[in-house]
Amino acid sequence: MKHLLEIANIVTWKKVKKIEIFDEASLKNKSSKFNEFFEALMEGKFRNDRDASTLLYNSSPTDDKYRQLKSRFRKRLLNTLFFIDVNIPSASNYSRAYFSCNKDWTLVKILISYDARLTANDIAGQILTTSLKFKFADIIMNCARILRENASLEKNEKDFLYYNEIIKGYQEVVFAEMQSEELYQKVKLKFENTYTDEFQYNSELTQNCEELIILSEKYNSPVITFNMFLAWLIKFENEDDSVSVIEICNKMEDYITNFPQYEQDDKMVLFQLKKMSAYLKLKDFESSKKNTEKNGKYFIEGTNSWFQFMELYYLTALHSENFTNAFAIFTKISSSTKFKKASRILRDKWRIYEYYLFYLLENTNNSLNGIYQNRANQLFLKLLNDPVIYAKEFRTFTIQTVIAQILVAFENKNFLSCAENIERLKSYASKQSKFDESQRVSLFIKLLIQLLKSNFSLKFLSGHEKYFEKLENLSMQDKGNYFDIEIYPYEKLWKLLVSKLN
Repeated sequence: MKHLLEIANIVTWKKVKKIEIFDEASLKNKSSKFNEFFEALMEGKFRNDRDASTLLYNSSPTDDKYRQLKSRFRKRLLNTLFFIDVNIPSASNYSRAYFSCNKDWTLVKILISYDARLTANDIAGQILTTSLKFKFADIIMNCARILRENASLEKNEKDFLYYNEIIKGYQEVVFAEMQSEELYQKVKLKFENTYTDEFQYNSELTQNCEELIILSEKYNSPVITFNMFLAWLIKFENEDDSVSVIEICNKMEDYITNFPQYEQDDKMVLFQLKKMSAYLKLKDFESSKKNTEKNGKYFIEGTNSWFQFMELYYLTALHSENFTNAFAIFTKISSSTKFKKASRILRDKWRIYEYYLFYLLENTNNSLNGIYQNRANQLFLKLLNDPVIYAKEFRTFTIQTVIAQILVAFENKNFLSCAENIERLKSYASKQSKFDESQRVSLFIKLLIQLLKSNFSLKFLSGHEKYFEKLENLSMQDKGNYFDIEIYPYEKLWKLLVSKLN
């Protein structure tokens, strides 16, 4: 009862008249500008403030009405974070516990600031018990400090010594976790820096990874262990060693099997995406399929990570020439109710995937018996008339769509359209300052230019061998940008085109 009285006194004198949040009831109010803002934001209708202010008020971003709405909208979103339901079935115990502990820790700090120490200490004790179970070292330290101070105020020497020992023990762990974070962040930073000296980087990378192993063996900390696994993933990705990437992911899964209390949603999702990416590079569809059946549970249908996971599964089917399976995967994605509500950019991306799927089905033996034919004819007609206009940041969409136009036009012997689109790719590539990020697509465009120079005749085709050899010897790169993954290997597309030349 004393606890309730402490809390009630604070709420009585410091309460606000109304708490503005986005709950189920408020989102049903279709006449609300907040709701209109929220729905348009989630549907990807806004690229910037100008888009939002125009849609909502037909005004400029500096208009007072828009600025006030945006400010209140942001505050309402932040308020809503305190009421997120973490007790959904898909959330791991670790994730739920970490969120709850941090949320309750905020309560502790508020209670202490209003001198409600009795309740603050009670909650801190509960948080400490949970944190010790999951090894939340930073939260353990925070709670133990509060409880040690309370023990000193109450002149309770036994409790003081108990909490003091906890602080001393976890001081070292917190420092070690910070070291592991620094090592992992260094590895990640250099991996993403394309200007890093390769020899120096490989030497530092190995050293950082080995230091992380030492830390993980010395301290029983999930933070350190996961940072160690992640750093080694980057090392093997940098070395283009997909087999070792999969081994690291398997070791991580074994770690979670042995210590299920440390299972974390975001980490499991990340490792599974890395594993699926490795299967894609190896063109190992059977393993990709087994992993999807086993670990697809970590992905909630309709989320960005679920679309990424299914995308890698789909691309692996294409790259391994399991076109019938690719068709089944595509059908599952496109028929999902979540897909219909996805952002325009994501739906555009999958439409481009559809172009390649139907083109490959048309040019390979499969068991579908032409059930896709009507859809393919409609889609190709739309494709050939598509002006292909994407923003600069989605240049990959433009390149892949124009290549698809070339493939279909070539199939229809519309060489004029082929020539125009090859010239467009040539011009487009020369204008892109960051085009060298993907050497493989650059080499494929150079092959298409040789095709144009030959006037689409096998007899006059020459000068392409050096580009094709480089393309075959250059592995597909992936630094985590799923927009730049090849839809179908360029060397295979080239062979398909050449096989049709007269």
